Amino acid sequence: NSYKKFLLLSEKGDPKSQYNLAVIFYKGEGITQNFKKSYYWSLISHLSNQKESLKILNNSKRKLTNEEIDEINNEVKDYLENIVNNGEIYPLIPLAKWHLTIPKKPDFDNSYKWLSVATALEIPNTKKARDKIFKNVEKENLSDLQSESNEIYNTIISAKNSNKNGE
Repeated sequence: NSYKKFLLLSEKGDPKSQYNLAVIFYKGEGITQNFKKSYYWSLISHLSNQKESLKILNNSKRKLTNEEIDEINNEVKDYLENIVNNGEIYPLIPLAKWHLTIPKKPDFDNSYKWLSVATALEIPNTKKARDKIFKNVEKENLSDLQSESNEIYNTIISAKNSNKNGE
């Protein structure tokens, strides 16, 4: 069914499928209605620049408590970070956006960290975004952020090499 197809593609980072999965959960078509899962997938889709997801994100959000929203926001961040730790690069930009848009105050430091990794991996347009955010990074944190970025970069490269070698 379409639920399984969209779930598989969503887990591979396809923003349109993430949006469609959010709609399926919101409407309860082919699966039981679930506003938490609708919010979860629409947030990931929105962070991945799928513009249509904003409406379903806001509609789902209105049906949840603030505690549920905070919990899901953190689940999304953890989910995206775990995917990066497995060598995938598509969550880098959504993670940078998460740190700018989800916390009460934008977290420029962590956004810079994720954009630094994306820039090192030559993801288009990330250097410009990284350099713009850099102006807001706390200087006393810069060396640590760059070390963390390097560790993440090396983790991705190592995971990619392991996947190529079938280990």
